[in-house]
Amino acid sequence: ILSEPPPPHLPVLAGLFDRRALVEVVGPSKTRKSFLVLQLALCLAAKRDVFGFEPGALFSVCVADFELSEADIRRRLWRMGHALEITPEDIGGRLRILPLAGAENVRETIEAGAAGFDILVCDPLYALCDGAENIVGFEVELQMLQILTGPHVPRFVAAGDLNRLPYLVMEYVPGRTLQ
Repeated sequence: ILSEPPPPHLPVLAGLFDRRALVEVVGPSKTRKSFLVLQLALCLAAKRDVFGFEPGALFSVCVADFELSEADIRRRLWRMGHALEITPEDIGGRLRILPLAGAENVRETIEAGAAGFDILVCDPLYALCDGAENIVGFEVELQMLQILTGPHVPRFVAAGDLNRLPYLVMEYVPGRTLQ
């Protein structure tokens, strides 16, 4: 393993995150995190500018949602796609939806559903702990990601400002959970 240099990272958004990253947006409920996640996914799949960043290539994106039904996600994607003037032809087969509300074996569903995709974007369930609990959870997760290392620990890539746009970007580590 040490005899050859590792393959270079393919930047998705230069300076923010690379291919095979797990992207997670953290914030209180009812702040339109889902729409931010869907905009990010659509723009990456269509190779469109994302918040001032140009994607480095065409990327396949898998969106995992823990709260909404597939029909609700599709409605939001349809509205967002039309607002961004993104067509089905712009996306091709590079966008997959994984509705996980009520799913058993979430890890296996994500691993099977995201297999072969460049980016896994999660729209997590945060409605259970609103307000201060989210802030504390975000800060603790951010601190832990910055100091922990190892083969089974996701590499910390980037984080947004808690007051402006809180998000965490970390490497996706395949394998089984610690449960």
